Amino acid sequence: MRLTHSPHTSSSQRVRYLSNKIMVQAQDSIHCIINVVFNSFSSYTSIMLNVLAIIGMRKSSALPKILKTLLISLAVSDLCVGFCAQPIYVARLVICHYEGRALEKVKVLGIVDDFLPRAFWFASFLSVTALGAERFLAIHLHLRYQELVTHKRVVALAAVVWVVSASLSLIMSLPLPIGGPILVVIFGFCFICTSIFYCKIYSTAQRHINRIQTLHVHNNEMAVYIARMKKSGLCTCYVYVVFLLCYLPYYCTYGVGLVIREPNTTYFNFLQYTLTLVYVNSSLNPVVYCLLMRDIRQSILSILRNICRTSSLQRVEKKSRNVKMEEAENLYFSSCIMNSVLNSVSSFTAILLNVLTIHAMRKTTELPNTLKTLLLSLAVSDLCVGLLVQPLFVVELVNCNTEEDFHKPNALTLIFSSLCNIFSYASFLGVTALSIDRYLAVHLHLRYQELVTPQRVFAVVIIVWILSALLSFAEFLPLQIAETITVAVVLGCCFICTTLVYCKIYATVRRHTNQIRDLQLRQLEQGGEMVVNAAKQRKSAISAFYVYLVFLFCYLPCYCVFIVGSFIPEPKITFVDFELYASTLLFLNSSVNPVIYCWKMRHIRRSIICILRNIFCVTTDSTMADAKNQFYSSLIVNSVLNAVFSLTAVALNILTIYVMRKSSSLPPTLRTLLLSLAVSDLSVGLLAQPLYVEKLITALLQNSSDGPASSLRKCTDFIRRVILYASFFSISAVGVDRFLAVHLHLRYQELVTHKRVVAGVVLIWVFSALLSMLRIVWVDMGLVVGFFLGFCFISLTVVYCRIYFVVLHHTNQIQALQVQQVSKDGELAVNDAKQRKTVISTSYVFILFLFCYLPHYCSFVASVFVRGPNATLRLFLINTSSLLLINSSLNPIIYCWKMRQVRRGITEILRNIFLN
Repeated sequence: MRLTHSPHTSSSQRVRYLSNKIMVQAQDSIHCIINVVFNSFSSYTSIMLNVLAIIGMRKSSALPKILKTLLISLAVSDLCVGFCAQPIYVARLVICHYEGRALEKVKVLGIVDDFLPRAFWFASFLSVTALGAERFLAIHLHLRYQELVTHKRVVALAAVVWVVSASLSLIMSLPLPIGGPILVVIFGFCFICTSIFYCKIYSTAQRHINRIQTLHVHNNEMAVYIARMKKSGLCTCYVYVVFLLCYLPYYCTYGVGLVIREPNTTYFNFLQYTLTLVYVNSSLNPVVYCLLMRDIRQSILSILRNICRTSSLQRVEKKSRNVKMEEAENLYFSSCIMNSVLNSVSSFTAILLNVLTIHAMRKTTELPNTLKTLLLSLAVSDLCVGLLVQPLFVVELVNCNTEEDFHKPNALTLIFSSLCNIFSYASFLGVTALSIDRYLAVHLHLRYQELVTPQRVFAVVIIVWILSALLSFAEFLPLQIAETITVAVVLGCCFICTTLVYCKIYATVRRHTNQIRDLQLRQLEQGGEMVVNAAKQRKSAISAFYVYLVFLFCYLPCYCVFIVGSFIPEPKITFVDFELYASTLLFLNSSVNPVIYCWKMRHIRRSIICILRNIFCVTTDSTMADAKNQFYSSLIVNSVLNAVFSLTAVALNILTIYVMRKSSSLPPTLRTLLLSLAVSDLSVGLLAQPLYVEKLITALLQNSSDGPASSLRKCTDFIRRVILYASFFSISAVGVDRFLAVHLHLRYQELVTHKRVVAGVVLIWVFSALLSMLRIVWVDMGLVVGFFLGFCFISLTVVYCRIYFVVLHHTNQIQALQVQQVSKDGELAVNDAKQRKTVISTSYVFILFLFCYLPHYCSFVASVFVRGPNATLRLFLINTSSLLLINSSLNPIIYCWKMRQVRRGITEILRNIFLN
């Protein structure tokens, strides 16, 4: 009789299988935790050490270019291992530990999980091999080394290393049977070559030392040379030992795994440890390669000394003190620009992602009401950060660059500080409340719904916001020490409480899991339901745990800066820069939290996918009536907006044109380009917006036909596109002109003449007309126009980035001249300030240009690729077209706000009008 026909025997087999599985998982969990701890720690050390090593190598001028290139390639691969490969590996180990699945079946980012980590540590392995070959050739070839091993060949070799690494990783990621043998053969060959290289290096160095010692030349220089050769031999020995120690165990384990048909659990545990050892190598390489090399070691020590040293301005002469203060202000200026850009970008993402998350959480019915309330409170605080705090922070940073006394607080600073504190504290306390809620859900188990009611959670949310407001107003207390102690104690207690809560969550989840596994052996039928409940609890705890990790990463630096700043009466500029970056990291948390919700909470993820699908899917007949009403409402709103902004565009651009024609302080080339831009903006308000309003009203009244009206529509579209293209290319030309003015410096007036600029303006209008004509005549021209405008976007972005770096370079040169030419110090500072103000002005125009043109460009590209009628996309095109046309009313405001000559001229005209 067969065993499978006996139900009793089948049940006993299942019980035996479950008991064996429990024992295996209990053993695997210990190994998993050990590997998680080691990789988490070495990830941070790898990032910090390799960043320091890269900066030190870039600053070191004593290293040969060839060796520096190979070392930088190795450091970059090790940095990518710590920044990308190890976090992915840790995430897979954590999921494997909680969900009880095999590591090779756990996917965090799909195929990227296997491809990226392997590509990076393959590149590290091959870079070590290439470095060994280079050191061998340097000792073996001797005088012919510089002739044969050139910098171009080494750069090509580094590129080949990365290409081969990516190819090998791709082969290993695909389900191909030849992937494993290919990897074993290539790595075995590299091991043999590296062993031969380092043995030859050691023997050659030892032979040179013996030859020198047999000469019996008692000379200090010869003794120094012998010492250097000994150090070189020792360094290569250290490198080779670390290389073998980290890579050889994994290679042997992987090769054994190819031979064994059915590897057991011990093999997989050992494979995890050897892979962790491979990743730890990325933390050891900077220590071995850089700290044993004196040039890089001195460069790194110099960097650390500059970061940590205290200011000694009181012991320096007055002239030197002024130069150092200007250098500090320029460093602060650079940090302000960097933080402005980061906050501008993350502000949009915080608004979009949190609005989507709030809408999705309100629509989903599968989330518990208590959890939904806490998540909504957290999402609202994050939305307020992106909507209010980050824009105010950007404005404050910009004002710090334009005002002379940027350390003096003003009304805007106080408003920003209050709002920032309220919403940041609300987000902070919201994460704490969320962790306590998850702990009670796991700890109380069946009593959770009885004790944690929606009314009590709502009261907790109200208390969180009231406490956030009170903590924010504590800043206005008369005693500074009282505010510091209050905030530090409250936030410190929250940090400790949240950490303890998550440790308790982990212990409780582990205890519940073990209890359910014991019940599985007795009650197999009830085991399925209990396993489902346990899985839900574990997933909920893991999701909240990810929020906590992000919360620590974003809030802890700012908290530490706050505590340290309380003990420093006069912080130096380096500390202020670090405070800016810590604040930006804190605000970035508002953009990351919704990603955590969508990534780890299935209900919210599904709801958001459903919302996005409804937005971008093709409209059906069942929703045609609602879409039609929404379409008509959008037509009316856009008609009113364009009618109003048409008048403001005409009035403001007429004023701007009149003032720029009268102004004599503007350069003729810049004035010509700005006049071309203002004329195109005036044409937008005078022609394009009225024609667009007429088109919207015609669509609203459904009065279009295929006869003469079709020809008239083509004519109006041609005029509108010519004007818009001219405005687009005029802004691009202004950016290029500013780049040439900063880059060419003294040669600018020689190369960029007024006649050439006029010819460029004429070419802009002719090209705009030609492009508009082709767009109407050739229907498929849309794709070509899209690629061309995208190229202009990218080029303009590159131009403004280059402007920033060139201005920074010129500023450093001028500061160097200030030390030698004290008499010309004032003129140089004035020129430097003018350059910076001009760049800031054009940067504002560029940011506004991106804000107005980029949404329409994205919707235009989407309309090219989307097939079939799509009411949502059509609505988005109408709204973004209005935003594009409104840019013509905003450009003159930028001129008046940021250009002093235009602002004074318009102020004088308005004064003459209203006073006479």
